[in-house]
Amino acid sequence: MRPSRKVYGIVLALVALIAAWSAFWKVAASATDAALDEWFAAERSAGRVWTCAERTIGGYPFRIAIRCARPTFSGIVARARLIGSTGDILAAAHVFDPNLILAEIVSPLRVEGPVERGNLLLEWRDFHVGYRSRDGAPRLGSLDIVAPRLKLTQGATEIEMSAENLDLAARPDQAQPADGVVELSIKGAVVPFLDAVASQNSPLDLAAVATVAKIDAFSHPSGGPPAERWRRAGGNLRLTRAEFAKGALKIDATGALDLDDAHRPRGNIDIAADGLSPILDKFGIPASVLAIGSLLSGGPKNDGRPTGARLSLSLRDGRASIGPIRLPIVIAPLY
Repeated sequence: MRPSRKVYGIVLALVALIAAWSAFWKVAASATDAALDEWFAAERSAGRVWTCAERTIGGYPFRIAIRCARPTFSGIVARARLIGSTGDILAAAHVFDPNLILAEIVSPLRVEGPVERGNLLLEWRDFHVGYRSRDGAPRLGSLDIVAPRLKLTQGATEIEMSAENLDLAARPDQAQPADGVVELSIKGAVVPFLDAVASQNSPLDLAAVATVAKIDAFSHPSGGPPAERWRRAGGNLRLTRAEFAKGALKIDATGALDLDDAHRPRGNIDIAADGLSPILDKFGIPASVLAIGSLLSGGPKNDGRPTGARLSLSLRDGRASIGPIRLPIVIAPLY
């Protein structure tokens, strides 16, 4: 009888453990579902409405997975009323680390706006998002889009862009937790209007690293447009390095930017470039500006950056200048 009692005891212990784990998973899943409802409510109070044609929760026993079928969106973004939709969204988190959320979005994304804003269509092969949530809102994370293709339509005008891959990642700055280090990589991009400006159709590669001060301001659920919340919080962007390559055109930039009271970019950017003359010609800027700007910036240096020209670009009051020379470029407000 003793062996049978031991077997019964083990079986009962396993049943109790499974029951307890099932109850724990159900509570965690309910809490996740409630947090999503709270986020929907916060967005609704800010004038943005999200809906799911169907919402289900699964992933038992070790994950909590939420599937939102054919989500739609309507609301005010950048002072314009937009409506949009995308394919199914599947978001999942491990029960032992519920704040780390991994999501997959099914193509395509469609956004329709007023006539003056036009429509947007974004298609892709794979779209993965990862982020850590805090107080029910996404904080910092990563985004990876394989083979994105963007089409913007405004009346009879159509603009199309595509790329092999786009990666965006943001992590907290160890020295300043309220700041974020952002890394952007775009490979094999095809941008027809840039082809016209640069007088060549080579694919574009971009890699940039920047520190964004007060990055948490972007994730607040209310308080105006995200960029305005960031500006009011004293946000600024410190560009550690940005490398842009398109055929013979190579640009390397560092600097610092913020937004002025009129919502225009403001700051200084140090540029090292090769093959910049054709672009300046398009804007009617004489080639002598390169020579003068390079002279004012100390001339070419052997530091691994492009050696064709060194320019110090200043953005102030909606105008751009190289040293004391004001360029015929007007900078419009971002929002």
